[in-house]
Amino acid sequence: MRFLVDQNMPRSVVDLAVSMGHEASHVASLGLADADDGKVLQHAITAGAVIVTRDRDFSDSRTMPPPGCEGIIIIDVPETARADFIRTVFARLLSSPEAMAGLHNAIAIVDASRVRITRRQSE
Repeated sequence: MRFLVDQNMPRSVVDLAVSMGHEASHVASLGLADADDGKVLQHAITAGAVIVTRDRDFSDSRTMPPPGCEGIIIIDVPETARADFIRTVFARLLSSPEAMAGLHNAIAIVDASRVRITRRQSE
């Protein structure tokens, strides 16, 4: 799977994803460090990547994920969470075949104890 890791995520999440057999890029390495959500979303769509973020703006199932988006992963941890904890939460998702299979065109909200996957609501 291909991931686009948002600015609010540690760069070490990219290394974790790659070590587990995935492709991943951090927005900062692509010149998108200061890009707004729309530009990040468009880049993910063009690249065929799932967005990995802590930004709850991506969690509205009435509008997200938009057509063409592979999916969105929201890591729901406290603002004070350290990079190692964020990696642990993300690794749990990557290690779950069931959760990974459900990511396509969905929003996955991942916290310390569970993974919730929702689909865009019909209009």
